[in-house]
Amino acid sequence: MSTLSSQKQCGPALDALPTEIQLLILKALVKDGYTLSHLAAVSRDWQAEIERYNFARIKLTPSRLAGFGPMVHRNRALVQYIWLCLELEEYDCTKCAPTGRLSEDEMVEMYAINDTTHGPITTAFENLFAVLSTWDPNGNLTLDISVYSHSDSKHWFKYLTFMPDISSDELGDDVIEQTTLDQVHNDPQHGWGGVSGYSAPHERALHRIFHAIMDEGPFESEKLELKWWDQLPSVRVVTKLLLRQQNRRRWRPDALAHMFARFPRLEEVHYEPWREWSFIKRDTDARYKYLFKSIQRSNFHLKRLVIFENFNQHYPAFEQRFLDGVDLTGCESIRIPDPDVSRIIAATSLRLEHLAASFIVDAIHFFEIEPLPVWSNLTSLVLTSKILAPNENPIEIESLLQTAVHATLTWRATWSFAMKSTIKAWKAVMHHHYSGWTLDVIHERLSGADINSHGDAIHHLNLSSQVVRPISLQQIQREQKALEGIQSVYTK
Repeated sequence: MSTLSSQKQCGPALDALPTEIQLLILKALVKDGYTLSHLAAVSRDWQAEIERYNFARIKLTPSRLAGFGPMVHRNRALVQYIWLCLELEEYDCTKCAPTGRLSEDEMVEMYAINDTTHGPITTAFENLFAVLSTWDPNGNLTLDISVYSHSDSKHWFKYLTFMPDISSDELGDDVIEQTTLDQVHNDPQHGWGGVSGYSAPHERALHRIFHAIMDEGPFESEKLELKWWDQLPSVRVVTKLLLRQQNRRRWRPDALAHMFARFPRLEEVHYEPWREWSFIKRDTDARYKYLFKSIQRSNFHLKRLVIFENFNQHYPAFEQRFLDGVDLTGCESIRIPDPDVSRIIAATSLRLEHLAASFIVDAIHFFEIEPLPVWSNLTSLVLTSKILAPNENPIEIESLLQTAVHATLTWRATWSFAMKSTIKAWKAVMHHHYSGWTLDVIHERLSGADINSHGDAIHHLNLSSQVVRPISLQQIQREQKALEGIQSVYTK
């Protein structure tokens, strides 16, 4: 954020230009990343434009929260996006994945996610909510929450990046700086390079970056943590919340339920959790049910809900421990969604205009909700299903597609599928409910050679803006590219 300064007014040459031309010059400077603070004195029009630009998007760290309220008091109506960066303390190689036996206290110290570099996470939320609760609930404010340590990308996971949210219009191919192969693959101590090629990250390294937030405190019990969320002031100014996949550290879904309840005007949520890798997924699925039931009770203004449960195809192999062909960890190579979670998300969607639920649900179970309701507000729906694959039962695929009704049916895939009965059923529905409307059927065949990961699939299916944040998709593809073609050596 720039500080406006008083400078000598520019000469008459610039003043002679029409205001529209002056503002075009200013916008060009903004696009080029030029430092703008000292240009505020050019004219009142420039000052207004520069303030609008400087205050529209704000990055907040705990150290800046103390002065945040006074800093933006006069211009808080200009604030559209706040990126809350809860930056955890950095760690060295002795702590990235310590080997040998650790005491209970040492384990807690390693995994604890309670404090940022400038105080407890709880203090950061208390300070932020205290400020935002005083803002008038006008306009739309996006709150984007990130929890990470800069050390995360310096040891085992060199492909990680930590970026603010960027719209698809602003996102170019080079927004995320591509690390060179020499930089990425030249750290044998952390599994990159050396005589063995790529080695899987140590189990403790993986658990460190995927650990639950505030799991080791500061609260003595989860019940006390939920009570703490409940006593925070209500923040009516926030209408959009982002919890993006670059947050590998996990928010417990029941804690999120109480966080979401503090935003009574919430209209849009983008939630991109990572899948669990062990038996703990059963506990997480139970907490998911709590979260989505809570949304039904608390967030009456919610219109758009995007849930994207991310994964990396390499991670299950890092976690699995086999004995006589049985995985002792309960880590599925492919996620099997809980049917009850799918049905509860279906019930949660009844008031929505847009729902995208990827990998956390199976469309088959989503439509098992009884009695099958009418989605009177829904204009777009994106779901995943394990049966949408070329080797699955075509009768089951037909049944699933006939359950969903829309004005346009698009089949975009790497394999063809005959849908005569489905099209006939949908046309009958159109004729019965929407006289004069027609059903458009579009077939688009994609090349399977271009799809090496779920990130590639989303890109080629043109689903990015609907199912995941564009910057998240670019990060997913970057991670896949970093591991592409590398022979993995799994060290247990």
